[in-house]
Amino acid sequence: MLSIIVPIYNTIDTIDRCLNSLVKQDVEDMEIILVDDGSNDGSQLKCDEWKNNYDCISVIHKTNGGLSDARNNGIQKARGELITFVDADDFIQENTYRPIVEYFSIHPEYDIVEYPIFVNFGSENEYVTKFENLTYCSFKDYWINGKGYNHSYACNKVFRKRLFQDVKFPVGVVFEDLHTMPKLMKIAKCLATVNMGVYYYCCNDKGITANANAEALSMMLDAYMQVVKEYPDMLNDNDFYMQLINRQIMSYVADGKKPVIPQKHIYNIKSIDKKSYRWKARIVNICGITNLCRISKWNDKFRKLVY
Repeated sequence: MLSIIVPIYNTIDTIDRCLNSLVKQDVEDMEIILVDDGSNDGSQLKCDEWKNNYDCISVIHKTNGGLSDARNNGIQKARGELITFVDADDFIQENTYRPIVEYFSIHPEYDIVEYPIFVNFGSENEYVTKFENLTYCSFKDYWINGKGYNHSYACNKVFRKRLFQDVKFPVGVVFEDLHTMPKLMKIAKCLATVNMGVYYYCCNDKGITANANAEALSMMLDAYMQVVKEYPDMLNDNDFYMQLINRQIMSYVADGKKPVIPQKHIYNIKSIDKKSYRWKARIVNICGITNLCRISKWNDKFRKLVY
């Protein structure tokens, strides 16, 4: 069985679009768990309407505890061997889940399957992250060679439920996926990326990510640094190192605190994927990370190139 967990908090405008995309998935054995996280805009009533119309839908009504707490409650109730997460302001392309569920049957060694995601759908900054059909059997291989740090979302992945036996989403933490995904990937036997289906991650100006404050950005940076603490040699990968520096700039612009990224000289700058990262790397080599952060905070045009 596939268990689809949908946390819901005041998403009355998008919940129908989301659930329409889920009930139309061609999966024979499927349950949809709606976790109403203390909604007060009518979403709670809408959940019950959908439950009354579809046998595969169940509802949990709870006091507001945040996205992580809602997901954890859904995991506890889930009956499926496979679990996935969908935010109520997003939706899924038709016939996304069936081939992925079949993929798990063909490959019992896979614990996580990741599929394409359309990021910021509906905005000027929308883009699609696609994947080749590849298998990663170590966290480091996926994180560095698969550039997992660029797409560490929980929503565009299907998991074996057993992975959550000792792993929970951290309550009270923003950018919870970044804190949780490395833990899941490290205990997974293998993670596969596939080029089938699409998760539509919709632009939401009222969402947590779009309104991240200094504390939230610090939490995001801390999630990356937890990985570095365990795998310090990852800093030798220029693309990952520059991703860290970019996150450091975002945090510094917000709170002005001393940078925590270790300073190092960056060699072979031409190999770095992003052009904007290449000239930032040159500035790091000349001026250091702290001065790069200061320049970014003082110069609005420079700062905009960070995001």
